[in-house]
Amino acid sequence: MKISTHKSVWFVFILSPILGAFLSLKHNKYKFSKNILWAFIVFYGFTFSISGESSGSDINRYVDELKVLHEKTFTFSEAISYFKSTGEIDILRTIISITLSRFTNSQIALTTVYAFIFGFFYSRNLFFLIDNLKEKWKYGVLFLMIVFSLIVPIWDINGFRMYTAAHLFIYGLLPYLFFGNKKYLWFCAFSPLVHFSFVLPVIVLFIYLLAGNHIHVYFILFILSMIFPVLNLNWFNQNFERYLPEVFIDRTLGYRTENTVILYREGLGIGLQWYALWYGKALGYAIKAFIILFYFKHRTLIKSSQFVKAFAFALLFYSFANVLNSLPSGGRFLSIANMISMSVIIFFSQNIGLKGLTRYLFYLSIPAFLLFIIISIRIGLYSISLTTVFGNPIIAIITIGNNISFNDLIK
Repeated sequence: MKISTHKSVWFVFILSPILGAFLSLKHNKYKFSKNILWAFIVFYGFTFSISGESSGSDINRYVDELKVLHEKTFTFSEAISYFKSTGEIDILRTIISITLSRFTNSQIALTTVYAFIFGFFYSRNLFFLIDNLKEKWKYGVLFLMIVFSLIVPIWDINGFRMYTAAHLFIYGLLPYLFFGNKKYLWFCAFSPLVHFSFVLPVIVLFIYLLAGNHIHVYFILFILSMIFPVLNLNWFNQNFERYLPEVFIDRTLGYRTENTVILYREGLGIGLQWYALWYGKALGYAIKAFIILFYFKHRTLIKSSQFVKAFAFALLFYSFANVLNSLPSGGRFLSIANMISMSVIIFFSQNIGLKGLTRYLFYLSIPAFLLFIIISIRIGLYSISLTTVFGNPIIAIITIGNNISFNDLIK
């Protein structure tokens, strides 16, 4: 039966990758399922479309750089010199750009490679939760899994460096937080090579590893970070420049100058539609409400459970993310805090169940979660093409370079 299921799902995938991906989630207890989801993400990268409204996204800069590099000839030493001249410290993306440019200047090739790397960690993180929810899923767990899958979704390859680093960090983190498996923590340590800013999450993780599960202390920090979320810029810059290498200091200067920070804080939300402003906040408020309820209502139970580390670290990391949210681009760390926290909520819902106040909170949170799901998927339409949804590998090859995003179709 296993072999038959394996072959039939792969056959469906060849006919319709998106349907194959859904079937892989349905047959999620088979080992091949995560690879089919991974294959679909690669297919998405191959059929990736840059919407007319995505002119400001990072992917355009990456594609433009690939085209410029393709016109150059490089020896290995010249490639090293080029890397130094850019001032970049995100090693992975530069290696990909230089290597790929030796063969092609194709946007499709670039987004396919990005999807291949991103998709591996995305599929493994999603299936980490799926594989460890052993029993039949309890009430509300499927809905919460959908939310988790959209916190850093597949279309975030638009910001390949930051969000691949996020999934790489989570990939190394979750096995330790839930099962004490330390060998994967090396992946967390490597995340700054994908995006330099992940030196900060690594520092938070190091502090946690030294300090341990001080839930009361972390909860106080968590509450304070919500009451006083604005970071003292002078204190931050002094300590940042004192303890971190010069290369990080130079690379982050544009995010830390006083004028930049003031303009960022004054301009938050200006020009955005209400749903674009609130869908992320709504998710954050719902997750924070669960965290607070867990602390006051289920703290003793959590302390004796397998996810005590995850809950403690979620409190600590959310405190850090709340404060960094007051800096330009610092709000992206909230995605990591939300993924960690949502994994705790999912494990709690499955292992303990949504009962009493937690069930009432779940009902109250449904509008916030739905808003987040709807707007997240709407953002995905900027790069999801018609071929991604209705095509297959043969159609994708025939229509290569002519993919139309759903956003361009419906706007």
